[in-house]
Amino acid sequence: LGTWGKGLYHFDGDSVSRIPFPDPRVRYITSLLTVNDKTYISWFGSGIWEMNNKTFDMRMLPNFGRREAVDQLFRIPDGLLITTLQGMCYVTDENFTVRKSVRLPDDYGVTVLKDKIYRVSPFGQVDQLNSQLQLIKRNLFPEISSRITQIVCYRDNFLVGTFGQGLYLYNQWGKLIRRLDKKSGLNTNIITSLLVDGHRLFIGSNRGLIRADLPEFKAGLHFGKVTAVE
Repeated sequence: LGTWGKGLYHFDGDSVSRIPFPDPRVRYITSLLTVNDKTYISWFGSGIWEMNNKTFDMRMLPNFGRREAVDQLFRIPDGLLITTLQGMCYVTDENFTVRKSVRLPDDYGVTVLKDKIYRVSPFGQVDQLNSQLQLIKRNLFPEISSRITQIVCYRDNFLVGTFGQGLYLYNQWGKLIRRLDKKSGLNTNIITSLLVDGHRLFIGSNRGLIRADLPEFKAGLHFGKVTAVE
C-alpha cells in the first residue's frame, strides 16, 4: 500500500505493517508496479526503488530516473511505460533500458488499457499511441470537451468519467453508446473516479459514491438503477 505522506505498508489480510525505506525521505509514493517477484516504487523524489516481494529488501535502480520524479508505471507488451512529473514519457524493457522517450505537452497524461497506450489532453481529447509513442488514432471520443478524470474498460468497451460532462460509454471502436449525466439519472456531472465490479459500476463524485448497474449488451444498452451509496 503506497501512501501520500507515510510511505509504504504491507497488508497480509490480517495485519498492516510499515515497510521502512533505507532513505527516510521516501514518504510520498506516486505509484507501485509488480513485475514477477519485484515491486517497483516511485515517489515524490528522484529515481525508482526496487523491492524484493519476499524479503522486502530495497535498492535504488541504478540505470533509470536518477534525476526525475516518476509519476506512473504501467505494464505494456514486451516492456514498461513510465511517465514523470516533469512531463516525460518513456518506453523501456523490463530492465528499464529506454527504448523510446517523448516529452508530453503541458498537462497531458498517458494511460494504458488492455495493453494499448492512450494520451489524454486537459481538454478531453484522447489519442491512441503505438509502442513507439507515435500517434495512430486521434480524438477517439469527440463528444467530450471536459477534463477526463478516469477511463476504465467494461468488457471491450470504454467508460469515461469527466469533470463537468458526466459519464460516457463508448464501444471498442469509439462509437458513443450512452451518456449518463444530470439529465439522464446522475445527481452530478462531476466524476472523480470509476470502478467496475462485474455488472456494477461505482462512481466517485463531488456528491459522494454512486452505484449504477451496467448495461447487458445482449439485453439492451440502458444503464440500470443508479443509486447513491450511504
